[in-house]
Amino acid sequence: RLLHHNLRVRSWRDLSLGGFDAPLLLFRAQEQPFPKLPFDLGWSAHCALVHNVPLEGDHNSMIRAGHLAPNAELIWSAIEERVGS
Repeated sequence: RLLHHNLRVRSWRDLSLGGFDAPLLLFRAQEQPFPKLPFDLGWSAHCALVHNVPLEGDHNSMIRAGHLAPNAELIWSAIEERVGS
């Protein structure tokens, strides 16, 4: 399993996807285990504009019962706001 993971990571490392000429909605957990990660997680290098929407919880808990309802509302609001503009 570890070998498979390492090969997969290495195969994606040198991949260049080019640019994306549209705004991107990035839903990101507020609680991050790696504080030095850029707020846009590096997507600004590939997209014209990144709209960051912080969600309650961490990567695993943001879709669990305690955070699900408020995060669903944040997601729908962000989508409706972008569609309306």
